[in-house]
Amino acid sequence: LATRQAVILSFSDVFLILTALFVAMIFGVAMIKKPAPQGGGGGGGGH
Repeated sequence: LATRQAVILSFSDVFLILTALFVAMIFGVAMIKKPAPQGGGGGGGGH
């Protein structure tokens, strides 16, 4: 019984850590600054 409880508690802890990690990554992606647009390249010769 104790082993089963330990497995369930550790699974819960890992799930909580992964959830926090994904939420942090979502906020991190939202904070990344988009790169400045590049200048026009001339159009490639009309091809």
